[in-house]
Amino acid sequence: MSIKIRQVIEFNSDFQYFAGFLNHIIQQSSINASVRFQNRKVILEIDETDKDKVQKFSDEVTKYLPHSIFLGKIETSNFDGDLEKHSYIS
Repeated sequence: MSIKIRQVIEFNSDFQYFAGFLNHIIQQSSINASVRFQNRKVILEIDETDKDKVQKFSDEVTKYLPHSIFLGKIETSNFDGDLEKHSYIS
C-alpha cells in the first residue's frame, strides 16, 4: 500500500514559476510526485513509499528553493488515488 500526501500551498501571485521549480526537483530526485498550479495554489502530491527518494526530494527543496513572500498557508493531508503527472517548465 502506498502512502500519499497532498500539500495545497497558497501562492499569492499568478506566476507559475514555483510549480516549475518543484517539477524540476521532482524530476531530479526521481520521486513519484506531481505538481500543478490552480487558482493561485500550488498542489503537490507525493507518494511517500520510497523514503530515500522522499528524503532526497526534501533535501533538494530545502537546498534550492528560497522562501518566497508569495507563499501562504500550506495544508497537508493524506489521499488515496493515482498521481496525475503535470509538466511545468520554469
